[in-house]
Amino acid sequence: MKRVITACFILFLLVTSCFLSYNYITKTTNGLSEHLQNASKAVSVYDFSSAHEQMEKIYNHWSKNSSRLSSLCRHNEIDDIERLFQRANQAVLNKDQNDALSQIRELNMMILHLPEMETPYLSNIL
Repeated sequence: MKRVITACFILFLLVTSCFLSYNYITKTTNGLSEHLQNASKAVSVYDFSSAHEQMEKIYNHWSKNSSRLSSLCRHNEIDDIERLFQRANQAVLNKDQNDALSQIRELNMMILHLPEMETPYLSNIL
């Protein structure tokens, strides 16, 4: 009987930690996405100095959370997002509106894709 109780307790902890990690990933990526949309709006009106400030704030927020996210998500996805941050920031520094908007949107989509990969669906498990 003790083994069954122990197994149920471990299963409960495992399921709870999965949902807590999914919630953390979703909360973090949604916050980053909102700030990226603000940077995109700034680029749209040719306000590159404000966009650069936004990108620096977003990247600092990303840097603080990337180690936790890399323990919860696939490492290659985190690396891709890191590269996209560098390309988007460089496009903003170059004051290239089309390239900056394109890079920021691609970065936003990659960030929003992280929770989708961790959603507990059968297709993600298999």
